[in-house]
Amino acid sequence: MQADNESDNGNVPTQEESCRRDAKEEDIHVRLLTDGVYSSAMTDSSADSVSSTDFSLRDLNSHHEKKKAGAPIIKETEEEVDYTHLVSVVENDIKDISSRISSAVIDFHFSCQEETIMNETYCTHFDFIPNEIILKIFSYFETLDLCRRISPVCKRWRKLAYHASLWTVLDLNWNPHLSSVNLCSIIKRLGCIRKLLLQNRQFLNVSEVSVFTQFCPLVTVVDLGFCSTCSADELKYFILNCQHLERINVEGCHLVADECCEVLAKAKKLKHLNFSHCIITDAGVSHLAKNLSQIVSLNIDGIERISDKSILTLVEHHCEHLKWLDIDGAELTDQSIEAVSSCPGVERLTVSFCELLTDVSLKAIKKMTKLTCLSLRKGTELTNEGMVDLFSTDGLTSLTRLDLSDCGNLRDSAVLQIIKCCGKKLQQLQLCWCCSLQEESITAIVDTCSSLETLKLVGLHKIFGKCFDRIPKCMPKLTLLDLQQCNKINDNLIREMLCKKSDLKAFDYYGEDFRIQPLT
Repeated sequence: MQADNESDNGNVPTQEESCRRDAKEEDIHVRLLTDGVYSSAMTDSSADSVSSTDFSLRDLNSHHEKKKAGAPIIKETEEEVDYTHLVSVVENDIKDISSRISSAVIDFHFSCQEETIMNETYCTHFDFIPNEIILKIFSYFETLDLCRRISPVCKRWRKLAYHASLWTVLDLNWNPHLSSVNLCSIIKRLGCIRKLLLQNRQFLNVSEVSVFTQFCPLVTVVDLGFCSTCSADELKYFILNCQHLERINVEGCHLVADECCEVLAKAKKLKHLNFSHCIITDAGVSHLAKNLSQIVSLNIDGIERISDKSILTLVEHHCEHLKWLDIDGAELTDQSIEAVSSCPGVERLTVSFCELLTDVSLKAIKKMTKLTCLSLRKGTELTNEGMVDLFSTDGLTSLTRLDLSDCGNLRDSAVLQIIKCCGKKLQQLQLCWCCSLQEESITAIVDTCSSLETLKLVGLHKIFGKCFDRIPKCMPKLTLLDLQQCNKINDNLIREMLCKKSDLKAFDYYGEDFRIQPLT
């Protein structure tokens, strides 16, 4: 790196040079963080290219944003702007920059082995180990350790610690404002990326996606959750350049509509999709179901437009493949649940706002013997008798997560049957706003569910929690206890219990941590 070279040569940069370098820091340096990596990604010789590329990116981004917003685009001539040409210009600029990042790119073919120790008197046995073996050793370290403990040891270790083969996961959720040039430079350097996480990225655009997807052809997982500008235009390049893509998350992207489903349907290996709180419709889901070779998991929760029609189409084409299904039940009837119950491999079923479901759905769920996660939120038409019947057989003994929040008809008898059926294996249990539950249920949960890690009892105004003093002994794995809106709980009892269990976090009536409240 330039700073290292100046120090080695005994040259101290002038104040003017330092100021100039600081002014260009955003363009010249790349902060690469997967738990805190910092690396110089460009030399001063590439500064001019960076500046010109950023200018091109800004022009193209501005044009693309105006195009999406429907705003008129000012043209310097009467001819239409050559959008394809601009993309080509950006690609060429980025490629030119990437070729100059010689000081930051780690040679994939172990060129760092040429670094020899000048004075053999300082050699250790470890210094004679081949780089291939050292990389294997380093692969057992977490990324944070690679950055903070391994890389500072020596030049050889620094190069090996940043070797592309050790960085198969690139998590840039921490910096949603990273410039397009720096983003492309990072991905260029890490050519072995399998998982790319870009949640909340601001102003994701076609220009940068068209470039960096060329440098991560092996990626299988892409997370674009809550990227406000993500649309079909950007997704096209992931499908074009990332042929091994298996999982994509576009949760909360309000521009993701049925057009995006048409694009994603062209992915040959895509199996896992998360469209939670997007704006797709039955048509989009049906198109995916008919064109993808297999859908293993699908999240379409928070989408009220989904009806029985698309669920039936999904089951028709992917009955043998489907394992995880998260859906919004606002428009769904028992017909959808009966169809899903015919899928032999379903392990997870979550339905929110299932106000149209009846006990007919509960009878269908009894057939789903591989379920490990079940959520039926706001099941106002589900009866206590239906719940007792659901858990009276051995079909749901594998459940580890159960959420029956807002099922107002749930009584103690049903909870006791649940505990008898799968209480020993439950790790997460949510019974929020099941207002008819009393102390008997809570006592049985504490005394039986020894594997529980999360227990949420929000809004249970009839419970006293006298059994909670046994939590340290009976529930050693519990780390979260939510007692919001439980007005009869003895707060001092909870605080005394917490003194015996330091790893437990508990929330009081107002949603505040019990530990920060003084004893009264």
